[in-house]
Amino acid sequence: MEFKLTKEENHIANYLDLSIQRKHNEFQLNIYRKPTFVDITIHFMSNHPRHHKMSGFHFFINRMLHILNSKQAVKQEWDRIITMAQNNGSPIHLIHELKNKIVTKENNIITIPREQNNSKKWITFTYYSPAIHKVANIFRRTNIKIAFDPPIQYINN
Repeated sequence: MEFKLTKEENHIANYLDLSIQRKHNEFQLNIYRKPTFVDITIHFMSNHPRHHKMSGFHFFINRMLHILNSKQAVKQEWDRIITMAQNNGSPIHLIHELKNKIVTKENNIITIPREQNNSKKWITFTYYSPAIHKVANIFRRTNIKIAFDPPIQYINN
């Protein structure tokens, strides 16, 4: 499979969902949408679980927060997300709450020092049935990590 990057025009190249613009020695990233893009998501009044309706917005907000590297691009994308929510019947306050939840969750991530990270012990189970996952779940909240090996009969064949 061959991937082709679009040709750069006016210092801008579009690749997948990114628009990459060169300015002097810096790159500015924006979200690229094809001319055929429509802002349709699952309508809020549809008979789907709420987390299905919000999953698209979760993706859009995460992409906005993690990819875009200028305040102007973030504001422009946020305006598009709000417009998309309005066009699909989603209450705007839910979109704001989702964004705040994502930002708060990221700000509360605690990094574990490397010494503490290595304190976990590993054990190996021979994988032969779905029941082994029930046993492995017992160890989920301990310092013991589980690895699975195939039975020897599968290795020798």
